[in-house]
Amino acid sequence: MVPNAFASSVTQDITEDRRVRLPSPDSTGDWWPLEVGVRWPVWIGLGALLVLAYGFAAPLVDPDLPMHLATGAWILKHHAVPWVEPFAWTRSGAPYYAYSWLPEVVYQLIYAHAGATGLRALNALTQLAGAAALFWLASVNRWKSWTALLLLFLTVVTSTIVAGFLRPQAFLIPLVLLSWACGIRVLDSAHPRRWAAALAVVVCISANTHLLFPLTGLPLAIAISRTPFPRRRAAMVAASLIVGWLVTPYGLVWPKVFSLYFGHNALFDYPSPIKEFTPGFRAVATYPLWLFIAGVLALTPWAFGEAKTTSRERMVFGGIWFVGLTGFGMAARGIVVWWFATLPMLAVVLEQLPRLRRGWHRRVLIGTIAALPIVLAVRLAQAGAKSGWDVAPAVRPSVDGLATWLEQHVQPPAGTRPRMLTDFDFGSYLTWRLPAYSMSIDGRTIFPDSVALADAYRDAYQTPAPLGPWRSADLAILPLAVPVAGILDTARGWVRLATVPAGARVHLPAGLWAREGWLRSALRSSSRHDRYLVSMLGLSHRAAGRQ
Repeated sequence: MVPNAFASSVTQDITEDRRVRLPSPDSTGDWWPLEVGVRWPVWIGLGALLVLAYGFAAPLVDPDLPMHLATGAWILKHHAVPWVEPFAWTRSGAPYYAYSWLPEVVYQLIYAHAGATGLRALNALTQLAGAAALFWLASVNRWKSWTALLLLFLTVVTSTIVAGFLRPQAFLIPLVLLSWACGIRVLDSAHPRRWAAALAVVVCISANTHLLFPLTGLPLAIAISRTPFPRRRAAMVAASLIVGWLVTPYGLVWPKVFSLYFGHNALFDYPSPIKEFTPGFRAVATYPLWLFIAGVLALTPWAFGEAKTTSRERMVFGGIWFVGLTGFGMAARGIVVWWFATLPMLAVVLEQLPRLRRGWHRRVLIGTIAALPIVLAVRLAQAGAKSGWDVAPAVRPSVDGLATWLEQHVQPPAGTRPRMLTDFDFGSYLTWRLPAYSMSIDGRTIFPDSVALADAYRDAYQTPAPLGPWRSADLAILPLAVPVAGILDTARGWVRLATVPAGARVHLPAGLWAREGWLRSALRSSSRHDRYLVSMLGLSHRAAGRQ
């Protein structure tokens, strides 16, 4: 939809106050030629290509991507979503909710048929969908073209922070923007029912995508901020949200899901080893992009207070801004919540800025906005060249050779899933890389009881560090630096089979250990090397101090 095509669907009951805050185009009927130039469609097309390049260049290095692929494969195999832990032997029977099941299935289907190139293309289309959703939202809200462009620029920066690589959170950006636009249509359109149905579909997709799906409730906040309050249409918005949030396999157990994943967890205690759970204002001290976005969000309420707004709008939007601020203060990942909680206020503030006509400042802003995806695409392409073009999290060089060794020399007994003791950093990749084995780290790598209480969340180099349930494991793939590695090297009945030393890409040197009794029954006997290894197991010496 072009920016001037909304008028036919907007009813006459828009309040006078709203007309002041969201001005309509002047006599030409279009902001874009005035502010961007008569060739604005060309610039939009070039911008779309840049966003696609930025999304496609992003390497597949997100540490959770292998886990998402493994979960998607499990769902496709069993034709159902999991309700109990499907991977970790240390959490057998414990509750497990694949709340991101929809993108996980999509990831697995695409990877199975189109490989890593297909996943990269999906990421590119997701980034483009976010940009398109924002421009449609601008059309629905009658924002000026520079408001849309500046918000796009800031959204790209924010998405780079929280979802620069392929991950379910990336889907939330277009979904939240679409839910906002559909909600505005419900409130203002002459056909609210069809838009209420569209809102329910968008919200349903988000509820099957990520636990942050409540962000799609923003249209209800928009409705509450209206003066006078549109009761009937606000009720339609609320009904669409409730229906959409419940149409999911886990719709009737959301309290249990949120309690499990957002309840107290020693993994999240300060200082958390996971960067996303670092307090937000501590994270901004080390990352310029975080500092830039946090500064914009922190200053927005002060500018919003000077805009032409009602007391109800200031109360509603100030309240959700404070909720976002609190979430960001608790964990850096909360910046996406803070961003969407601030977006309505930021749009109003940008609408109050003087109009930008042709001139040097217009060219500077266009160049700045265009430079961002160009720089990001180049940097991401360089990172992809170093990490590889397939699924390549940072730990892959540390453990890929060990996994290959197992595949070549070991055949697990039929009908069994050998128990693998592993490390927090390795759990996600090994769950996907070695599906025939059950890892001690659960598929989501967020539950501290996965490796005998603290071993899952305490940093591998802290001392004293717990050892993990090595006595009940069959094998182990661990960093050489963790204390249990030294135990396994001297323990009776255990043998180290292979080692990956430190190197240019190996940041965590790792080893593969196995219990001798299990190994004798699992080793392939077809190769000379395997027969030699079997004979050596009975003759291997043990150092003093064995466990």
